[in-house]
Amino acid sequence: MIAKNDNSMITEIINEVGETCLITETGCNIVEVTDETFEEEVLKSEKPVLVDFWAPRCGPCKVLGPIIDEIAENTPYVKFVKVNVDVDNSQKTAPTYGIRVIPTLKLFIDGKIKWTQEGVLSKDVLQKNIDDNVQTK
Repeated sequence: MIAKNDNSMITEIINEVGETCLITETGCNIVEVTDETFEEEVLKSEKPVLVDFWAPRCGPCKVLGPIIDEIAENTPYVKFVKVNVDVDNSQKTAPTYGIRVIPTLKLFIDGKIKWTQEGVLSKDVLQKNIDDNVQTK
């Protein structure tokens, strides 16, 4: 176990395959990805993937984080990943996908961007956008 985020009651661990996972009561719901793991975890995923481009220094990211944590816990048909744009091993992915504002969310289905949101949005609006886009796959 590496750390516990008291705000959202999420525990961060390294799982058996070396991924950094954020663990809730329902299991490994959010995976931290890097430039090296983005293709495998996102573009090749069989499930739709919601990617959160964020940074620890970002105030709006701190607001959106617990919302994503809660949705991830209750949305098993979508994979949730986070890309920390402030770390050295994730410097290529954000520019590749045109990230200029954080937080930015991108929903990938079959390796393609289906939906994008810049900035914070409510839990209900985020859940609706996920569900609307996943159902129209």
